[in-house]
Amino acid sequence: MKCDDCGRFFSPHKPGWSWLFVPGVQPLSYEEVRERCQDCTGRLGVLRSRQNVRHELVSGVYAAHLTDRSESDVG
Repeated sequence: MKCDDCGRFFSPHKPGWSWLFVPGVQPLSYEEVRERCQDCTGRLGVLRSRQNVRHELVSGVYAAHLTDRSESDVG
């Protein structure tokens, strides 16, 4: 994936990146999804919508699952 802030590519499988869905509000308007890498999310915060919508429905941060294990945990 490509960060919409810094333009760098990042892995969507690592936790810490944020996303935002911008819904279309008019019949002919467009919808878009924005992604922010781990570094930009840490530096700038989670992406937030400027529209009058519930943030928990259109944005979030990708977090690791409890079942995920790092290489240091294996063995």
